[in-house]
Amino acid sequence: MQRFLRRAAVVVAAAAAAVGTSAVPAVANPRHPGLILEQATGWCTYLNWQGRFYCGSHAIWLKPDGWDQVFVVGPDKNVYTKWASDSGVSGWLNMGGICKPNPGIVVHFWLSDWGLTVNCKGSDNRWYHRERYDDGHWDPQWLRGETYPSA
Repeated sequence: MQRFLRRAAVVVAAAAAAVGTSAVPAVANPRHPGLILEQATGWCTYLNWQGRFYCGSHAIWLKPDGWDQVFVVGPDKNVYTKWASDSGVSGWLNMGGICKPNPGIVVHFWLSDWGLTVNCKGSDNRWYHRERYDDGHWDPQWLRGETYPSA
């Protein structure tokens, strides 16, 4: 049985590698990202949500609605996010930025329900961030400096 599971994981990882990251809606995907699988190529992927990203660069947020949202550093070093909601699963959304895969994404949660800050270290070794506010809008661009929201 264990041998079968290992083979199944390899097949899933190979299929995910062929998919890569895309912004195409993936409504048929399960609502949770699943395990992170490390591929033989050194990239990681989510078992259920797929995509391709630097291993160790991910962060996950359990949103107030009970569904997951993930943030990863993709092969082009941009930050990507994908989330689930009552209506399904989004596609991968490119949030821009040029982030180092290590230390990856750091997420700080606000004391309010829907606010958070996504931080990453840029190619210039400085910290950058984008904030999501309670009303759902994001800062339009990455701003210099790591933040710890106090709202």
